[in-house]
Amino acid sequence: MRNSRMAALVLCWAAAMVLSHVASAQAPRSASILFVSNHGMDPAERGLYLMDTDGSNVRRLLPDITAAAWPVWSPDGSQIALGISPPADPATLHVTDTHGGEFRNIAPELPWSGSPTWAPDASKVAFYGDFQGIGNIHVAHLRTGEVVAVTNRVDPAGGWRPSTNPSWSPDGRRIAFCAYKHNNWQAPRYIWTMSPDGSDMRALVTHESQNDYPAYSRDGSKIAFVSDRHGQPDIYTIRADGSRLRRVTHEGLNHRPRWSPDGTRIVFYRQPGQFGNAEVWVVDANGDNPMQLTDFRGRSQHPDWFDPAFSVSPVAKQVLTWGWLKRVGSPGSSRKFLSWRRWACVVPKQPRSFSAR
Repeated sequence: MRNSRMAALVLCWAAAMVLSHVASAQAPRSASILFVSNHGMDPAERGLYLMDTDGSNVRRLLPDITAAAWPVWSPDGSQIALGISPPADPATLHVTDTHGGEFRNIAPELPWSGSPTWAPDASKVAFYGDFQGIGNIHVAHLRTGEVVAVTNRVDPAGGWRPSTNPSWSPDGRRIAFCAYKHNNWQAPRYIWTMSPDGSDMRALVTHESQNDYPAYSRDGSKIAFVSDRHGQPDIYTIRADGSRLRRVTHEGLNHRPRWSPDGTRIVFYRQPGQFGNAEVWVVDANGDNPMQLTDFRGRSQHPDWFDPAFSVSPVAKQVLTWGWLKRVGSPGSSRKFLSWRRWACVVPKQPRSFSAR
């Protein structure tokens, strides 16, 4: 009996290694930052670029993309979701393999869509979508092609309150997003969180200013965002429960923060002024050691960070190969599962709804 169990474990381990290799075959092999650049204003040089996390080893990833925006890695780094906006046409949302391949429009019924964020199991993408002038958060189910609007914000004073720029929490239970106070693009913007089905909406940041671009840290404990409460857009962080607000940047016009996988640094893009070049920067999460990573004298923006050492695998598709495999289960129980000595793969249950507060 013991030998048969050991043989089963060895077979499971071998299968996991094969799946891991296949699923991550197209993912970057080292820590990298993905960004969009027009590389010195030359139209022929526009596209998606990769660089090492210190700004070195810049290389073009997808040369055929001439009008890309908001690129984000899938949890395992094998795919990229991004907006494509040809000249004079609205942006549409696509998914493609990291090293090229077919570009699949995941929201073909929406005339304008962008700002994607992946679910932790890579089965869904949440994004901003505009239909008949009404902006809402939508969720695209990649396996079925279904697209569902999960926000429907009505302004008590009349009209709609646009919702945009979602960020999915690492445990899959919450989506942070920006919602306008009124149906006016100049109105204050608040940061909210909600369940993925649109229920249980909770206001997180309600300062009367422009608060936008929320981004969960990898462990889900903090959210980085942009606020102009001191007169210019700066990067801030706050705990997911709304406590411990911290200002991170103090100069320039700063946009779209994204966390390093280990949670110690934040990558973003900065303009020195309204009409200055946009360049990619990185800063410690406590505000120390700001460093400019690009100097293309054009527009380098929308960075996203990936490190294979911290990759999150799609549920039921890949098993992380950290630690020693062992058998876990309660004595006398028929419920057995595979785990790891140091790390465990946790599959969160999606909550159906929460009571509003």
